[in-house]
Amino acid sequence: MLEGALSFVQASASAGDASGARDWATASAPPSALNVAYVTNFSFTSARTINTMSNRGLPTHHKNGGAQPIQVNATVQWTGSFTGFATASGATMPMAHAELKVSNPEEGGTGRYFQFHGIADQQIPFTEANDGDTLALSFIALGMVGPTGSGYLA
Repeated sequence: MLEGALSFVQASASAGDASGARDWATASAPPSALNVAYVTNFSFTSARTINTMSNRGLPTHHKNGGAQPIQVNATVQWTGSFTGFATASGATMPMAHAELKVSNPEEGGTGRYFQFHGIADQQIPFTEANDGDTLALSFIALGMVGPTGSGYLA
């Protein structure tokens, strides 16, 4: 198993409601979601707005005030193939789902999986180097699940 295999599949926003892109709904007969790259760096920022509620001036509890999109960045070794993002039925722009699979030998499992739903690419800079070509991916996701013990694309 690769340490940090990243896969993509075309997404669909037609999962029954306007928020369908936050679900794992693929486009009709999407292209194969083979591993596209060996991941050398990966990070994501999942942010929520937390409101602290007070009673007579003393903080008593928190409430979730909302969630922001998830910013994802990855540097990958280019393998020469890439599943394109497509504009599917119900989507206003090209979207995909991404899955990161990382090895997990210390727990004896098959790996840890992170799924990112409804992603749109922001930047995909390409760098050619003597030790291998790289892509520095930057995308934004509507939702995520993980880490889990099983994946959809692997």
